[in-house]
Amino acid sequence: MSTLTIKLSDFTETPGSRFRHQHSEPGHSGEEFREQKIIPALKDAMSNKSIILIDLDNVAGWPITFIDEAFGKLGNVFTFDSLKEHLFVSCKDDPAIVLDVWECIKDYVISHNPI
Repeated sequence: MSTLTIKLSDFTETPGSRFRHQHSEPGHSGEEFREQKIIPALKDAMSNKSIILIDLDNVAGWPITFIDEAFGKLGNVFTFDSLKEHLFVSCKDDPAIVLDVWECIKDYVISHNPI
């Protein structure tokens, strides 16, 4: 299985808030990161049976609104099981952020697909 690495630092060194309209310049919102980088890469990975590694290192922090928007709403497009199979997240700068990412995904999936 091949792996494609997406570095958040290549997208922005200063992750911002949730939505693109909250920034005067493009390329800082969780919404943009999800739509421009993560979703296309995941669709490709799933069709090619490969893995996406999102590297969250080397940026000036991770606002929870950015993390929630970038990752939580992936549950609108993909199943939790397919995300667990094809999405890996790494952050050596602060490993706890990886747990936050998966909590955002789980919370979103649970709140939008009640039992």
